[in-house]
Amino acid sequence: MSIRAFVGIYIVISIVIILLDFLLALKSLKKGREMGRYLGYACVGAAVGTASYILSILSDSYFAVSFFSSVYFASIDVMLVCVCIFMKYYTKHSMGKWTQVLRKFMIGYMIFDLTALLINPFYEVVVHYIYRGGFVSKYSYEMLPLYRMHLLYTYLLVFVIIMLICYKLHRVPTDYQKQYYLGIHGIAAVVAVNAVYLFMPGTSIYNLLDFSVWGYSLIAAVFYWSCFEYVSHGMLNQMKNIVFDSVDQGIVLFDYEGILMLKNERAEILFPDIIFHEDMETTEFIEKCELSLNPNRVCEKYVCQCYTKFENQILPIRCDYSPLKNNKGQIIGHLFVFTDASLDTAVLTGFHNMESFWHLYENSLNSFGYPLAVAICDINGLKVLNSSFGHSRGDQEIQKLSNTMRRCFPKETYFVRGQDANLIAIYRCEEEQEILTYLEHVKSDMSVNIQYGVSMVTEADPDILKAIKRAESAMQAKKMLSEDSSHSEVIVSLVRALEECDSDTEAHVIRTQRLGRELGVRLKLSDIELSNLSLLCLLHDIGKIGIPLEILNKPGKLTEAEWKVIQTHVVKGYQIAKSSHELKDIADVILYHHERWDGRGYPDGLSKESIPLLSRIISIVDAYDAMVNDRIYRPAIPVKEALEELKRCAGKQFDPSIVSEFIQMIYEKSPEKLKENVRGEKNQRAGRVSSDYMEDVETIQNNCVRIVPFSRYILDEKLKIISVDAMFETLTGYSREDVKKSEMCQLDLIFPEERMEYACLVAEQEREGEAAYFEHRLRRKDGSECYVLCFGKPYYDSAERKGRSEIIITDNSYIHDMEAVISQADRKSYNQLKRWEKKYRRDSLTGLLVHEAFKSDVEMKLIEGKYKVMMLMMDVDRFKNYNDTFGHKAGDDFLILVARTLEKSLRKEDMACRMGGDEFAAAIFFEQTASERMMEMRVEQIFKQINDVLLSLKGGTSLSMGAVLAGKEWSHFNELYEAADKALYESKRKGRGCFSIYH
Repeated sequence: MSIRAFVGIYIVISIVIILLDFLLALKSLKKGREMGRYLGYACVGAAVGTASYILSILSDSYFAVSFFSSVYFASIDVMLVCVCIFMKYYTKHSMGKWTQVLRKFMIGYMIFDLTALLINPFYEVVVHYIYRGGFVSKYSYEMLPLYRMHLLYTYLLVFVIIMLICYKLHRVPTDYQKQYYLGIHGIAAVVAVNAVYLFMPGTSIYNLLDFSVWGYSLIAAVFYWSCFEYVSHGMLNQMKNIVFDSVDQGIVLFDYEGILMLKNERAEILFPDIIFHEDMETTEFIEKCELSLNPNRVCEKYVCQCYTKFENQILPIRCDYSPLKNNKGQIIGHLFVFTDASLDTAVLTGFHNMESFWHLYENSLNSFGYPLAVAICDINGLKVLNSSFGHSRGDQEIQKLSNTMRRCFPKETYFVRGQDANLIAIYRCEEEQEILTYLEHVKSDMSVNIQYGVSMVTEADPDILKAIKRAESAMQAKKMLSEDSSHSEVIVSLVRALEECDSDTEAHVIRTQRLGRELGVRLKLSDIELSNLSLLCLLHDIGKIGIPLEILNKPGKLTEAEWKVIQTHVVKGYQIAKSSHELKDIADVILYHHERWDGRGYPDGLSKESIPLLSRIISIVDAYDAMVNDRIYRPAIPVKEALEELKRCAGKQFDPSIVSEFIQMIYEKSPEKLKENVRGEKNQRAGRVSSDYMEDVETIQNNCVRIVPFSRYILDEKLKIISVDAMFETLTGYSREDVKKSEMCQLDLIFPEERMEYACLVAEQEREGEAAYFEHRLRRKDGSECYVLCFGKPYYDSAERKGRSEIIITDNSYIHDMEAVISQADRKSYNQLKRWEKKYRRDSLTGLLVHEAFKSDVEMKLIEGKYKVMMLMMDVDRFKNYNDTFGHKAGDDFLILVARTLEKSLRKEDMACRMGGDEFAAAIFFEQTASERMMEMRVEQIFKQINDVLLSLKGGTSLSMGAVLAGKEWSHFNELYEAADKALYESKRKGRGCFSIYH
C-alpha cells in the first residue's frame, strides 16, 4: 500500500473517531449528572486533540505545526484531568486530605502547563521542532525540560486514574470486575503506544504517525460503556441466567416450532420423572406433565392445574402458559411457568385457597381466557351432618366431593376452595350446558345431596369474582327451594303465610314452577335466571299477605278502590323481598311482574324490554294458570281458549316472543287438551267470561269512568228559576236565598252580550226536538265565567198544571282540565316510552333494534299472520381487517354507514336489527298476495343497494347476505333465524359478497 493511501485511510479513521467523540460527548452531557458532564468534557478534549494532531502532521508551516501541536498537548492535559475527576465520581472515592491536595496540584499544574504550551508557538519553552521533510509529519520533536515535565505530568494523571480503578476493582463483586480490567488494559495500551512513538522514533510511515490519539478516544468510549451501558447490557445476559436459575418457579421455554430451547433447575426439581432432552417437543412435554392443553389453539395466557410426585408425595402445581409474540403478532415461543401451589392449597381438598386465588386473579386478570364457566358446589345439610356425626364425617364428604369433581370435570379445569364448604370449578367452555352436564354427573355420583350454581364469564363481563358471586346466588336460590337445606325455612314460612290468604296458593305455585322452568329452558335462560325464576314462581304474589282478605277473596268484580288496593301487593312484595338477603335478587322482578308490554301496567308503567325478562315470563305463566284453573272470581276455561286469549293479548299485555314460545311449548306438551271441546254448561259460561277477562282488567286499569259534579234546577214557563239543588251554589255562586230574593231567571246566568245568541239557540233546539243539549259560557255571581254543558228538557207539572223545564248543568272546565291532564300524561307516557325504547330497544352505536327487541316485534307480526315475512341475515366481510387497517373509530363509522344504508333500503313497515358485532338482520313484510319471485327480487335489490354504497368507499368491504321466507317449516322467529343463518353461511362458503336464499 502506498504512503498516500495509508495516510488517507489514517485521516478518514481519525475523522470518524472525532465524530464519534462528539457524539459520545453529547450523550454524556445529556445524562445530566456530574459523571456525565466530566466524561463529556473528556470526549470533547479527545476530539480536539485528535483533530489538532491531524492538522499538525499535514501542515507545512513551522508556526502551524507548533500551534496545532500545542493545542494537541493541551487537549491531552484537559482530557486526562477530566477523566480523573470523572473517575472520582465513578468510583465514589471519598475526598480525603491528601486527595484534595493532589486535586489542587493537578489543576494548578494543568494551568501552568497550558500556559507554557500556549506560549510555545511564539517562544519555544516546551518543545522545539526540527524539519525532516517527507509527505507527512515533516517535523520531529526536540524535547525541552518543560516538555519532559509535561510527559511526567500526564503519566502521573494516568497513574492516578489506574489507582482509582484498582481502588474500585477490589470493592466490587467478581462479575462486575470485567469492566474495570478493560479500562486498565486500555489505558496501559495507549500509554505504551505513545511511549513507542515518542522514545523510539523511526523513518517508516508507521513510526511517523501517533496511533495513541485513537486510544484516547477509545478510552473515553470504554469509560462511557462501563459507566452507563455495562450494567444494562454487559451484565444483562448474566443477570438473566442468574434470575432464571434462582427463581422458585419452574420455567420451560420452547421455540415457535415447539422444540425445547431451555429450562431452569427448578423445573427439573419439580418434575423429577421427566428427562429433558434437546429434541423434546411441546406435545411430549405436555403429555408427560398430564396437562390438558393445546398450544396451537390457545392464543392468549392460560392457567391450569397439574400434579407431580415429589419425595413420595403428590404436589399440586399451577401451570401458567403464555405464547410469546413479536410485534407482528407471530408466535415465536411457548413459555410454561410452574409454581408449587402446595402452600396455597387447601389440605383437605387439594384445591386452590380462595385468598391466594384472589391474588392470582388480581395479578393476571385474563389468565383463563374467555368464555369461561364458573360452577360452585356445596353439600346440603352439612351443618346437620357435622352436628350429628362430627366434623370428621363432614370433612369426608367434602373430600369425596372434591375427588368426584376432579374425576367428572376435564383435566384443564381449575379448582378453588371457596368460603365455608363451597368448592369452585373454573372451566373454559362455550356453552353453560356443557358444565351443567358435568355437574349432573357429580350430583349423581355423590351419596349425599348436593346443590350447585353456574355463571358465565365473557369478554363483555370479564370479572371472575363477580361470576363466582352470581353462581353462589344461584346455588343459594336452589337451596331455598330444597327441602334438605336449612335455607328453605324462609321460603316455607312465606309460602305458608301466603296460603292463609289464598287457599289455592300451594297448587298454583307448583304449577307455575313447573311451567316456568320448562319455558325458561326453552328460552335458554342461564342457571341463575332459572333459579331466580323458580323462586319468583313461588313468591311473585307474596305481597298479597298484606292485602285485606275480604278484598283478596271477593267472589265478584272489584271496585276501582278495591283494585287500587290489590295493585299495592307488588310494592309490598318488593319490600318483603328487599328486606331479605336471600330474596333481594328477585325484588325488582316481583315489583314489575304486573307491568304490560304496551306500558299500561303498574306500578311504574314500564314497557317492552324495559320490563325485566323474568317479570315478563311470570306474567304469562301466571295468567295462563289463572285462566285454565278455577278461581274465586270465575271458573276455568279450556286450554285452547286460554292460548287464544294469550295470543290476542300478545303485543298489548304480554311479550309476543315469549307468548309464541309458550304457545308452542303447550302445543308440543299437551296436544290432546287442545282438541277437547267445551266441557258442558260450566265451560260455556267460562268461555263467555274468558272473552272479557283481559278486557275487564284493562278497563279497570285505564280508570276511564269518573264521577262528574252537576246541578239540577227547574224553570217555569217564563224561564224563571223556581227550584235549585245544593250543587247550584257550588257551580254558580248563587244560593237558594239569592234565587228567591232576586227572582232570578235563566238569562241572568248568561252574559248580556250572549243572551240573544243563547235564546235563539234554545228556540232552535226546541223546534228540532223536546230536549236541548249544548255548551255555553255561564256568568257566576262574582262576575267570573265558567263553561258548562247544559241539558234542558220541558215537561208538564200535573200538580201545578203548568209547563216546566228541567235543566242539568255540569262544569265543562273540569272536563277541559282533565283533557289537558290526560293530554299531558299521554305526552309524558309517549316521551317515557321513547326514552325506554332508546335505552333498551335500540343499539347505542347504530340506532337499530337490538336482538331481543327485533325478535319480539317480528314474533308479533308472525302471530298476527297478516303478512308474508322474509328474514335477512347479513355479515360484513373481512371487517376485522378493515378495523386493523383503519382503526376502531373508522370501523364504528363503517358499521353506522351499514345501518343507515340498510334503513334507507327498507320501507317504513320493515324492521332492521344489529345482532352484534358486524352482523345485521332485517325482516321484510309483504302482502299475502305477493309472489315469491317478487319477494326475491326485492331482497336482491336491497343486497345490491347496500353493497354499491359500501364498495364505493376507499378501502370499503362487501357484505354477505342470507334470506329465508317464513312458511310452514319456519313459522317461529328462532326457526327463521336459524334458516337465515344457514343461508348466510352458504353465502360465505361461496365467497365474499354473495347472496343466498334458503329453500
